[in-house]
Amino acid sequence: AYKKQNNPAFNRGRSTALAELWSDSTVLGILKKQVYTGTTVQHVNEKISYKSKRLRRLPPERRAVVQGTHAAVIDTETWEAVQRKLAEGGAEQRREGRRDALAGKCRCALCGGKLQSKYGRAGKYLRCRTHAVAPERCPGVSIRRDEAAQCVLEALQACMARYLDREYLARHLRPPEAAAHRQEQLALRAARLEQALARQRACRKTLYEDRVDGAVTAAQFAELSAAFEAEIARLGKELAAAERERGAAAEQAAQCVTAEQLVKKYARADVLTDEMAECMVEAVLVGRPERQRRPVPLEIRWRF
Repeated sequence: AYKKQNNPAFNRGRSTALAELWSDSTVLGILKKQVYTGTTVQHVNEKISYKSKRLRRLPPERRAVVQGTHAAVIDTETWEAVQRKLAEGGAEQRREGRRDALAGKCRCALCGGKLQSKYGRAGKYLRCRTHAVAPERCPGVSIRRDEAAQCVLEALQACMARYLDREYLARHLRPPEAAAHRQEQLALRAARLEQALARQRACRKTLYEDRVDGAVTAAQFAELSAAFEAEIARLGKELAAAERERGAAAEQAAQCVTAEQLVKKYARADVLTDEMAECMVEAVLVGRPERQRRPVPLEIRWRF
């Protein structure tokens, strides 16, 4: 439609009433495209054979991915969150039309399979999909949907109460000044290593020039060159290690800030929402009680 508006000579080849509307597959394709994060992805498909025009799709690890090639439309964190949602599959919908907050996150602790939603006399409950298809492979687990949500909410509130405890924060979380000082020290260390590496490379260049001018013999050049190469390799490894440590420190500091922000945001929550489940819950493993009328054992894996 945009091309037609700006170029009257453009012909799409079809003129149906729905031709200018986005379909579900179009929206799904947009959500999956990494190009909107400023990343260029190439070598997505390849020919099966030079004799055939058929293409096969390559796995992500075999594709050529270059980040920062153009301006991003959305940030990487949002794109990755959408990919996690798509990977969960099955947009479990409630009867009132809202998405289930724990959709795709509840799994069987016995076989690791996902739990599927069912409606019974007592309302909505979750049961092991593997047991429903092949009972001989898993004895199965089940839990009421509202019970699972309530357990997760109570555990989340307990975690938030612990994070909000000043004494706990003083014992387990570093103050912002200490984190900033550590990052500053790591940055200075990396800068010193870069300067030392630059000096060694300059000395190696001077050695090459002296060899060309005949100021040093071939034996002297070989000995000194080997020493310079060894020192450059050592400094390069130390610099790479310092950069990794620096990145890990920055990521850890960012995660601490993010966790604190999330805790403050949901400190007074009394209902488990889809946003809370997505931001803070990685998975919920549902076990099987040893006896009837016993609470269903749950293991919650957090994102923080």
